[in-house]
Amino acid sequence: MKECEFCGEEFEPYTVTSKFCSKECSNKAYKEKIKKLQKKYRKEYMEKNKEKIAEYKRKAKQKRKEYAKSKKKVKVRPEAFNRVEI
Repeated sequence: MKECEFCGEEFEPYTVTSKFCSKECSNKAYKEKIKKLQKKYRKEYMEKNKEKIAEYKRKAKQKRKEYAKSKKKVKVRPEAFNRVEI
């Protein structure tokens, strides 16, 4: 008998190298492992590229400001709607 590395339940291993009691536990352990690796690599990337990310954010903010300025509200006179041309 062996203990599952994910859930801790005892099981009869199919092979000498079996680590998990079921395919479900194996899949869950794999997904957990991948999430940890992604967090690690994301953190490393953020630290390594801080300046590039900050520059990208500054440029994006500037573009949003420029876009907002280009979309100024136009005042419409109410009497313009009263004219009906046929």
